[in-house]
Amino acid sequence: MFIDMVFGARKKVVFNLPDWTLTKISLTTLDPNSVDNINQVKLLNTESKSNNLNDLPKEYRRLYSRETYDLLITGSIKSKNWARIKTEGFDTELHKLFSHIPDQKIIFCYLFTTKGDMSPKNFSLARIDGAQIQQEEEELKELAKYIRRMYTDLYTDLKELYTDSDKDFVEKLDKASKGKNAFCEWTVREYKSLKWFYNELPSDDFREVIFSSKNGSVLNSRYECKFPNYKPQSGEWPMPSMR
Repeated sequence: MFIDMVFGARKKVVFNLPDWTLTKISLTTLDPNSVDNINQVKLLNTESKSNNLNDLPKEYRRLYSRETYDLLITGSIKSKNWARIKTEGFDTELHKLFSHIPDQKIIFCYLFTTKGDMSPKNFSLARIDGAQIQQEEEELKELAKYIRRMYTDLYTDLKELYTDSDKDFVEKLDKASKGKNAFCEWTVREYKSLKWFYNELPSDDFREVIFSSKNGSVLNSRYECKFPNYKPQSGEWPMPSMR
């Protein structure tokens, strides 16, 4: 979703992913050129009547190995997945997956990366109702504050970001001496997406959206986000500016 780190050369891992080159039609083999297979995926998604990853039917789960499906469900909720997603090439499979699901309600989702990073991504945040957030709205700045928290390496679970107040978070940050990880400059991308799933978060306003910035989505806006330098022991976790 949010972090794209450099982990050296990509290693070859047998991940039991669908073989995209085979032509045999089955629940465990997806062929991008097979209309029957594409229709099967669309049918399974339609029957699920939900975009929540945890509600997908058992038939859909059989399209992938248990390890792969678990990784899809947990997404970037758990930070330990980030290295595996990149080094094992699972991000490539996610982009392929979204070329096969049916069009859905168009939503706006927001992707935060270190400044200048415009590489393809799969994980973002969105309002629960999927509505657009204007540049000047406080909600967009609040999202940026939470993502900045994640980069400090204090949390291993995205859901934990919504359990601490700013005051509690800053106290933990100072105690762990991780203020140097409070990066100041970010690039924010706003996408319109009609192919997506979501994971619930302990938030009344936002959810994690799993999508493809390459398939079924279009870049709608781009902003630059800047925070003041972090001041240890100040007790402050301020809002950023957006331009």
